[in-house]
Amino acid sequence: MRDGAWQLAERAARSGVSGAWELLARTPREIDAELLAWAERRRRERENVELLAWRTGSYAMVGVHAPKRYPRRPDAPAAGARRMTDGEMKRAFAAMAAGRRENHGGG
Repeated sequence: MRDGAWQLAERAARSGVSGAWELLARTPREIDAELLAWAERRRRERENVELLAWRTGSYAMVGVHAPKRYPRRPDAPAAGARRMTDGEMKRAFAAMAAGRRENHGGG
């Protein structure tokens, strides 16, 4: 049993699980939860890398085919922009909801 645990910890360490050797001091349920959390973090990292690659390709495409449309600074807030207060945000959402009701025949 102990040899299997050492092999598991060694495989986890080679896969990039930080603190893999600490798994030896945990119960099987704790080990399972830790490895599932690690796998989920890796999945999210892969999704972020794919999104970044897609956006980079998208910007390159625009830069080559429509350079005038290429953003100067993507996703940057407008110059002089400030954060809204809670009250301002509530009023803005209420106004948007009221406009939506009017446009869709609601009362």
